[in-house]
Amino acid sequence: LQQYFLPHELEPFLNMQEACDVVISGSTVLQFFTGLRWDSDLDLYVVVSECRSAGLLLLSCNYEFVPSRHQDPEFLRVVSSISDAVPPTEVGPNYNDSGIASVFNFSKGTKSIQLIACRTNVMQVILGFHSTCVMNFATRHYAVSLFPVCSLVSHSSLINVTDADIRVPTNALSKYAERGWELLTLPSYNEYLSGNSELGQNIRYPGD
Repeated sequence: LQQYFLPHELEPFLNMQEACDVVISGSTVLQFFTGLRWDSDLDLYVVVSECRSAGLLLLSCNYEFVPSRHQDPEFLRVVSSISDAVPPTEVGPNYNDSGIASVFNFSKGTKSIQLIACRTNVMQVILGFHSTCVMNFATRHYAVSLFPVCSLVSHSSLINVTDADIRVPTNALSKYAERGWELLTLPSYNEYLSGNSELGQNIRYPGD
């Protein structure tokens, strides 16, 4: 987080993260687990009702709201207009829009933060990510990888497509392939049948 916030801003950010149940996800958490580094945005996921508070914290840290072409240029106006009952508009090519109400972009110099407003459940959005290597998240106190062996040991990533109508963001997939992850459209026969495999047909539990 130090690359996005000044030292005196970290504690207010962490307090806001805990109070608003903000979850960090995307490539930032993957970098945390692997120790690898590449240029990326900081992706913050929060339910719609807490989006205003999270955005105000970013503004107080001298981030500027960068509206998309369909958004009002004033953050407080646009955030007050969204509702968890409203379909998403222009969430961007790298997102499966299921569960996302809107995406707010903030920038400060060369740093960018995306605040993703989720309709009801942040985990629903994370489980809809394009592939398993990015299904990781961090709260104030914990960091979790849902597929740690595949993502962090074997550097493989199962593409997340359960419905033929779902759009797979090919640019995002190519990005992780270039970073060294092997993209799988299906698990291997042995992995699928193994009771110990993360990609098997077994039911997964926290901490397994």
